[in-house]
Amino acid sequence: MRRPQLLALVLCAAMALTACGSGSTSGTTSSTSAPSATDSQSSTQTEPTQPSGTALVYTPHQGRLLEEWGPAFAEAYPGLSVETQRIGTTQLIGRLRAEKANPQADVWVGGGGIVPFITLAKEGLLEPYQPKGSEVLDTLPDSIIWHADDWSWVAPNLIAMGIVYNPNRISKEELPKTWDDLADPKWKGRIEMWDPASSGTSAAFVVMNLARLGEEKGWEYLKAVYQNVARYTAEGSPAASVARGEIDLGITYEHTALIFRDEAQRTGGNPDNVAFYLPEKTLVMAEPMALVKGGPNPEVGKAFMDFLMTMEGQRVLSEYGFMYPVIPGAPTPPGAFYTVEDYYQRAIELDPEWMAANLDRALKIWKNEVETAK
Repeated sequence: MRRPQLLALVLCAAMALTACGSGSTSGTTSSTSAPSATDSQSSTQTEPTQPSGTALVYTPHQGRLLEEWGPAFAEAYPGLSVETQRIGTTQLIGRLRAEKANPQADVWVGGGGIVPFITLAKEGLLEPYQPKGSEVLDTLPDSIIWHADDWSWVAPNLIAMGIVYNPNRISKEELPKTWDDLADPKWKGRIEMWDPASSGTSAAFVVMNLARLGEEKGWEYLKAVYQNVARYTAEGSPAASVARGEIDLGITYEHTALIFRDEAQRTGGNPDNVAFYLPEKTLVMAEPMALVKGGPNPEVGKAFMDFLMTMEGQRVLSEYGFMYPVIPGAPTPPGAFYTVEDYYQRAIELDPEWMAANLDRALKIWKNEVETAK
């Protein structure tokens, strides 16, 4: 894997678990090889069999994206469809591991950045596949890791972690300017985050700070921040708690704040109760997708990954998922607080390989030592 000077990340805001039945139908493909001497005497050749049926997608993504990408895919690829199960990233990882001998999903999309994908690729749970159109990634800034060397995962999006707040309660000048500022006792009882045991966003927050500070100072910092955490988000996202005035600051990605604002606007709420701040140096990452090894309908899964790398697929991810697209010319997320150039400038230098190797261990320490110290 290429080692970037700059790591663009991406570990995510409110994850309630929902599920859809898979109903997957296995598809097969065959290819036509070069004719042999015998074949050349034949007047016809076998045509490749087109994939058919339904692929099952596991994802921690939320909002209208999960309602829109299925119909858009079916329109672009007649005869094919996807069903989606939404699962928090940490629990999603556990499910893929538990299903290793009998995989149920065909595609995994999103995980709060590349770290979980690096981990499961090394465990042999992902099948290398280079989607059509993904060659564009090698023309983008190489400060970002856009795909695995063997294409066991590949990113259709870019995400960034920051702080959600209510601008009617807290001015931008009062906000923490760096992640270190969250450890200030003045924020005691004023911060909300998801439980790292189920959230890829919070898991990414944990390993990001260990990577940037080192283990000793990192755990001191994380314990101090946890003392300021009022509660874990039980339902919805930290943005919802901020909008209701129940909390002052929430740790999340920009796209989850934008999803909340979109939902508030469509349901008669007040989107202006939520704003987003990107700290001076923060977690910015490519947000991948991957083909699950041994999934029941891999050819439809590949077609879905191909679709997400088309201009239409990128539009759906941006317009309904509010994540920055990777194809030049694709629309940017509606109402975004920051530009993709801001992401590049504020991305912190980290080692994703170290983060992936230490993810499981870090979550155990958080559970056994950080949570019990409060």
